[in-house]
Amino acid sequence: MVFAQESGLLPGETLAEPKIRPITISAFIPDRIPPAIPVLISPGNGHLVTTGRPQFRWYYTADNIGVVKYQLFIDGVLFQDNIPTTTQTTSTYALDYVSLDQIYGLIHALTLADGIHTWKIKAYDTLINNSESATWVFTVDSVAPAFIITKIVDETTSISAQDVSTIPETPLEIPTRNPILQGTGEANAVVVLTVRLPSGATQAHDFTVSSTGIWQVQLTDLPRGEAIYLDFTSTDAVGHVSTLIAVPLIVTPLTLTIPGITTPIEISLPPVLEPLLQPQQMIEKITYSPVIQDLPSSLQTASEALPLILQTPSRNLLKVLISFIGLILIGSLPLAKILMLLSRFGRQLSFHLLTEALQAIGLIPAQPAHGIAFIAESQVPLPFAIIIFQGKTTAGLFYTLTKLANKHGLYGYHRLPAGTFQVTVLADNCRFPTLLQAKSGTFWSNFYRGQPFATVDTAFTPSLFLPLDAYTQPRTSLRGWLLQLPARNLVILLSVGGVAMIIPSLCNLLALLVYLASYLNRKWRAAGVELHVVNQAEEPLARAIVRVQILDKPTLQYLGQTNEQGVVRFQRLPADMTVAITILTYGYELPTGKMPDTLVTTLTDSKVQVTLQSSQQ
Repeated sequence: MVFAQESGLLPGETLAEPKIRPITISAFIPDRIPPAIPVLISPGNGHLVTTGRPQFRWYYTADNIGVVKYQLFIDGVLFQDNIPTTTQTTSTYALDYVSLDQIYGLIHALTLADGIHTWKIKAYDTLINNSESATWVFTVDSVAPAFIITKIVDETTSISAQDVSTIPETPLEIPTRNPILQGTGEANAVVVLTVRLPSGATQAHDFTVSSTGIWQVQLTDLPRGEAIYLDFTSTDAVGHVSTLIAVPLIVTPLTLTIPGITTPIEISLPPVLEPLLQPQQMIEKITYSPVIQDLPSSLQTASEALPLILQTPSRNLLKVLISFIGLILIGSLPLAKILMLLSRFGRQLSFHLLTEALQAIGLIPAQPAHGIAFIAESQVPLPFAIIIFQGKTTAGLFYTLTKLANKHGLYGYHRLPAGTFQVTVLADNCRFPTLLQAKSGTFWSNFYRGQPFATVDTAFTPSLFLPLDAYTQPRTSLRGWLLQLPARNLVILLSVGGVAMIIPSLCNLLALLVYLASYLNRKWRAAGVELHVVNQAEEPLARAIVRVQILDKPTLQYLGQTNEQGVVRFQRLPADMTVAITILTYGYELPTGKMPDTLVTTLTDSKVQVTLQSSQQ
């Protein structure tokens, strides 16, 4: 602001000799200088901390007019606002300022989950000019390291340092003196294994769990026929220790079998040049008999090349085999699937596990789906995952139940006795539980991470969503491809039909009728409900996990995942029936307030759309 004279010359003043006049100028210059960049002290960048409530320390930040507040960011999200510049204790934090060293230290009331986190500080002056520190990374590790033996030689196990009830009471039989043990544990933990031999001597093996949480160790020269005990001590990077003591093994003794001595028979078969049956024979063979009466001419000729004493038995054997070839065709794929699944259990095979395998591949009716195992981020289902329920009943008895998921990652309804239980999930190249955290407000069973739970009513077993972390990108092996082939498919149907016409035995005809009925079997529903799951841009959300449950009913109305069009279909419900619809998909939630994953409603229309909002908002 400038003041000036308007009347021209003052008395005694000329233009040649003007007088000196005082001029006052006032100006307002806004403060645009931000505070100095805050300097972090601890937790140090890349450091480990042993508590979920670490003290965040940083240096005082200078400013030309003074800093008025700080902000603390955890994992890129504002964690605490309005941090003062002097010592203060509130219900949410305790701030300590040492003026001599100009260091702030803040301990928050909220506990951080175990895992990797980031933190930074922002400083603000009076005019909201701000500056922010560098972003540092630290890891919270507040619990003893996990350590599980998942495989001994070819036998799948689940022996955990966190659950002593998983240690076998009797020695596990192994076929070799040099067994390979495999398992999972906390990444980079150091493990000391002591092998106690029957002679009193010991063997020591030291190894480190890989960065992906997998370990493997091979024992050597173990004695046969006597109990051996394994003691494991696992120490993580911050010094937490887990122990797994007295895991018993026994190497099976050698047995010698001397086969009978027989005279070898040399067989020379002529080339099979003609088809099994000519077209005219196919028309004539209309009469079905329990066992075919005549062999095709090519097989008849082949049997005549055998020694005379073997010709009649060989013909009879071939007639029986050909008469049952239809059953062999329809049973080959399911049998291969059953053997592949049961091989994962080794000596732990039981009638219950056989039933689970038959239900998993669809040979016998399964219980309604009650839970699902899947990869946490991609929500890809984990086919044929093993789900193990372990715990104690209210009577103090140990209880274990094993469930086997189908090719869609779904396991069936079951009952648990009253007691306290935990769940472990085993799947190839995957770790349970996931390191991802559930969205705030998510019910524990809708993102289960291994926590104990209690059951009171045996009919109401929790329906669990079981997220796992994948060590590698999922790839379908030949074994996985065979397991996921439909048990009822058109290729086998046509093959069995052709066999029943070419070789018309009663067994082949029965195989055709049974397989045809199974293939055409469908669950006809009068009017289904079509549920569409979309985001706020009306884009379909594929692989969203959808659960529909009638309130106060122990079994689910539906459990599955949306297709590529974001759609699931299930049976229409009775009128005015209230249901709970739970939808879980990574990065999204229901806009319903307290429960971001569950909607309680009444479905009256045959087509329903549910819109999810981003959980990052």
